Formats: sequence, C-alpha cells, structure tokens
Amino acid sequence: APRDAPPALLAADEDDDDDVGVAADEEDDAPLAPLPGVEAAARVVAACAADDDLAETARRSEKTTARIWALDCEMVRTAKGPTVARATLVDGSGNVVIDALCKPPDHIVDYCTQWSGLDASTLASVTTTPDQVRAAVLRVVDADDVLVGHSLDCDLRALNLAHHRCADTALLYGHPRGPGYKKALRTLAAEFLDREIQIGAHDSAEDARAALDLFELKVRFGPEFGARGAAAREEDCFAALARLGARVAVVARDEDVLRRRATGAASAVRAAEGADLGETILAQCRAGWHLVAARCDPGAGVDAVAAKVHAALPSDCLLVVATQPGLAEATRLSRQKALATDPRASSVWTDAREAECRAALDACAYGLVFARAAGGAVA
Repeated sequence: APRDAPPALLAADEDDDDDVGVAADEEDDAPLAPLPGVEAAARVVAACAADDDLAETARRSEKTTARIWALDCEMVRTAKGPTVARATLVDGSGNVVIDALCKPPDHIVDYCTQWSGLDASTLASVTTTPDQVRAAVLRVVDADDVLVGHSLDCDLRALNLAHHRCADTALLYGHPRGPGYKKALRTLAAEFLDREIQIGAHDSAEDARAALDLFELKVRFGPEFGARGAAAREEDCFAALARLGARVAVVARDEDVLRRRATGAASAVRAAEGADLGETILAQCRAGWHLVAARCDPGAGVDAVAAKVHAALPSDCLLVVATQPGLAEATRLSRQKALATDPRASSVWTDAREAECRAALDACAYGLVFARAAGGAVA
C-alpha cells in the first residue's frame, strides 16, 4: 500500500531551481512547478524510496480530493538502456505543470532524435538531473491521484517511479489482435479525437494531453467505448451474420486459415490436398450455406477456380472474388521496424528502410474485387 509522507518532505524548498529546461507553452497561463535543487531532490527521493533506486508516490498526511494527471516522457538511449531526457506532467485541465529537460549521468549513445526531438545541442547546456525531475513529480502527484499515460509503464520505468493508480490508454483501448498488442497513441488520437499528433518528432506535452483526452472519453462514455479487445474480436463479420441467422462456411486447404477464420459463428470445411477447390466450393453452395468463404492461395489458379464456380453457380448465388497482394514483405519489414525502433535496440531504422516499409504497406492497401451473379456481371 502507498506510504504516508510528511508534507514538509514534499513541499517547496529554498534551493528549488526555477529553470525547468523547457519554456512554458505560450497558451498556458498556469506557472510551471519549480524543480527541486539537487540536495532537495535527494531528500525527496530518499523519503519516497521503495526498493533499490525505485521511488514510490506517497500519500499526504492531510486528506485531499484525488486529482488526475497525465505524464509523458521522451527517452534517449544510454549505455545502461533507455533513460528519460524530457518529462511533461499536465493536470486534469491539460495545463502543463512540469516540463523539464534533464541530462542522464551515463553516456548517451543515441538521442533517438526522430522520435524524441532531442539532440546533443538540446541537452548541451542542461544541468538538471533525472532525479530532480523525479522529485518534482513526487512532490506534485499524490499516491491517491490518478496518473494517465500511453504505455505508462515505459515512462514510469524511465523515471524509476512506482504509482498505484494508473490509467494506461494503450490498455484501456486495446487492440483488435488482443493482449500483447497496442495501438499507437497517434492512431488512437486520429480515430477518437480527430487529432493529428506526432508529425515528426514527438512532443511530450501534446502526447500527455492526447492521453488525458482519451481517458476522459472512457470516463464519459464507459469502459466499452472504443473497445478493441476480446469482446470486439468476437463480433467479427461472421459473428454479425450469425446473429442475423446466416449460416457461414469457410473453405480452405490450410488448417491455420481455418483455425483463424472458422470461429463458433462459421463452420470449417477443409479442401483435401489434390481435391478440386472449385468443386468443394460448389458442394458447399449446394448444401444451403448462406455464405461460403473460400481462401485460394497464390499460384493455386484463382482464375480457373473462379471460372469453374461461376459456370455452375446456382441461380440465386453471387460470386465475389477479392484479391490482395501478398503480405509477407510488409509483415517482415513491419517487424524489423518494431525491433529497430525499440529504444533498447542496437540497430538503426533509417529513412531508406522507412520508405521501403511504407512502399510495401501501400502495395498491400489496394486490391481488386469482382462480383458476378449467375446471370451476368453486377459489379
């Protein structure tokens, strides 16, 4: 449980530093919280020490109403791993309370400029330490407050902070593929806030406000708003058809395809090796299924299968053929990008590789759909 701490240990101190490293937003009238000096920061961190170098937010002795804060950090990579180099804390109204640059004590091996927006010149004159920033957050955020962020665990680890009441928008909104996957903050902002962020380098104040606004939508509209987890996966197109009374069969040679596509709302029909795929499809059409979805692998003669099915298509059926380029190259490059853009990675994601990845993804974004009824073309 969070510990209680005397307010005096977390109050402003005479050696507080007014230089927070980053100029306040001109649109913000609220003053920034002063950073504690080096000695004061050491006292605050020691008072909130939890384990090893970890500090834990403390509960003030006097009871106050719980508040909401949003945190976002920009990282650089040192010889010891990712380390915070800029931290921004905004209050529940989106006003910046802390916005500080800090210089890690260890040698910086990568400024991660394309994401952090920081470089050697940005931090050249900075003398603030990560502990000063950490102490400033400990002074402001009470253990009973709610701390909001996107992939908040990364920010807390970078600051060596522990907090017990967190709202992580990466988990609250989930991903269509389920746990283990996260939607990017810029994707959620575009989808639910109609806002473009992270155009170029990240702005930690902008990101913190986006996470805060996404959290407020969850509070306003309930936990199911924007759900992309298991519940959303259950309601795929086949499940929606099943709810309306449609009977669906999935035909494929590949067992993996059947396992992914043939859920409780659809029946799996495996086309045996060497069997005529067209005949298998037609047999299911004649069996009375409302929808027969078939997977025809590249090189398996899509034209011949489609022609055969159409020639014998029952009069009340519609044949739809949808084609798409292979996803193997786009998947390979996307995985490489995910690995290379991890602050812990040793490889570098270059502009040339980014262009190659975008080209592969663009190529997969287009396909061809052909629809034809038994009596003639309809689309």
